[in-house]
Amino acid sequence: MAPGAASDPDVDTAGHGAKAPEAAAFDGLGPLIRDLDWDEDQRLADWLAVVDQVKNLPAVFLAAIAWEAWQDIEPLQHQRWLGNLLVAAMLRQRGKVGSHLFCLNAGLRLIARERRKSPTRTIRLLAVLDGFAEAASAGLKELDRLALTKSQVERRLRNRRKNSSLPALIELVLARPGSWSFRTRWRRRSR
Repeated sequence: MAPGAASDPDVDTAGHGAKAPEAAAFDGLGPLIRDLDWDEDQRLADWLAVVDQVKNLPAVFLAAIAWEAWQDIEPLQHQRWLGNLLVAAMLRQRGKVGSHLFCLNAGLRLIARERRKSPTRTIRLLAVLDGFAEAASAGLKELDRLALTKSQVERRLRNRRKNSSLPALIELVLARPGSWSFRTRWRRRSR
């Protein structure tokens, strides 16, 4: 061990309690990449207070107000994306969606930025509600596309052997369409 290493806080002499080199480097960059006056705990408490005030509203209104408050308060300095997941989790907790997290981003992408970032709160809330409608519409279109694909593939499988495992494979692929669509696109591009 080098002389003076025992007194260096970045050197782990006892097997615990020392900082990792990445953490030590990050602490030095803190003022460069973080606003030191940003009080995440207080902002998060403010957001939770807003959610608590509207907890008796219907689920969609609660989610719209919670999303708008997250965008307005910005509780977490470097994790703005977490608000969309929390809003989707609220919808799931309230029973609006049962088996998945609602993809709010898919609908919000279709809404003009001027409406989503409007200085008027009413316009922002209406934009979020329109985003919910667009996301639901996109989900229904995806379900229709999958149903059509399934019927087309089943037509092609009519005259196959009875012990073919291809129908089971198709059921597997259609059960989790998102995980297979990327692989299919990647294979097409790589040819």
